[in-house]
Amino acid sequence: MKRLSLSLSTLAVASALALTAGSGCNRNQPQVDNDQALKDDSKAIKKSASEAKDQIEQQAKAEKERVEAQAKASEQQIEAKRAEVKADAAKAKSSQVDAEVQKIQNAGSAGSAAQSQSGTDQSSASKGSTSDSKLTEQVQAALKSDTGSESSSAIQVTVADGIATLKGDVKSEEQKSQLEQKAKSVSGITKVDNQLTVKQ
Repeated sequence: MKRLSLSLSTLAVASALALTAGSGCNRNQPQVDNDQALKDDSKAIKKSASEAKDQIEQQAKAEKERVEAQAKASEQQIEAKRAEVKADAAKAKSSQVDAEVQKIQNAGSAGSAAQSQSGTDQSSASKGSTSDSKLTEQVQAALKSDTGSESSSAIQVTVADGIATLKGDVKSEEQKSQLEQKAKSVSGITKVDNQLTVKQ
């Protein structure tokens, strides 16, 4: 019986030890589970953060590409506008140059016409002055042949453009009228300006 009581007491101690050991293990188990849950949560947070970061980077990349595309389109529009402005400026300049060339050509034509006219006028003037001097001689000869008097030689005769001007002194109205008629009778004389003065 002593043996059985020893066994029972040994068994009681062993059970107590087992219980103590078993309750000690159970106490550590929630800590291990807690650590594992923290590790899992940390992994999940890191994964979620990484995914969010990737998503933000993709959105930023897409936004950057969109902004770059808009900038490129704006640059193309600016270049097109510049080309249009240059073309308009070149066209306006070309029109202005054409207008200046036309003015120069017109001035050249007018200059040529004026030069031609001037040459014609000079030619006519030289012809006119030559013919006027011949007409003057013819009128003087006609006046001398008519009267034969000394007074006809004192009469000044000038002819310009076919108009004979008579100046000087005569003895009578009749002589004044005769000299005017003689001057009119010369071929080429279109008019006589009789400025003769009757002296008595």
